[in-house]
Amino acid sequence: KRFKGHRPNIPPLKTDWVGRQMALTVFEDYLLVNDRNDLRAYDLSSGTLRWSHLAGNERGASRDWPLLPMRPLASGELVYVRMLGRQGPQLECIGLSDGVQKWVFSTRDHAVSDPLLVEGDVILLNLRRHEELGSELLFTRLAGTTGEVLDERSLVNFRDDSRSRMFRQIQLARSVDRLIASGYGSVICMDL
Repeated sequence: KRFKGHRPNIPPLKTDWVGRQMALTVFEDYLLVNDRNDLRAYDLSSGTLRWSHLAGNERGASRDWPLLPMRPLASGELVYVRMLGRQGPQLECIGLSDGVQKWVFSTRDHAVSDPLLVEGDVILLNLRRHEELGSELLFTRLAGTTGEVLDERSLVNFRDDSRSRMFRQIQLARSVDRLIASGYGSVICMDL
């Protein structure tokens, strides 16, 4: 009863909440574990914790974003990961060796896809809310080392903000020169 209105209509004792919200990535001798609020790096050979990073140094709004795993992406000395801040999912860049935050992508947008690397740049889809105009789904390309926006394109506009809630989790795939996004029964194809 205390969670009434905060969770979808899913029987609480029949759902592995932790398992459905946790994402793992193995990179070199690291095991990266993201529970959406806390990213942890473990040594694969010993199992010891190397470091832990809390999203924005605070717990996020996990009840508003249930059952959405957020998979870390490691490349070189950096880890790109969606994490839940107080305002919703944001993309963070973390140092692989020390767990120190390098940059955060705009907290006014919600990162609705896990990141994808294309030629050293980070690609993601994000949802931007506009005061009286509804919401907009955007393709965003960021510089991998700085988080600087290199390209941003509007894909879909939602006049009714409740429609945009359907696009909280989008999967990305890449062909040679195109990006394919899939979420909630919709498929979008765009040139890179």
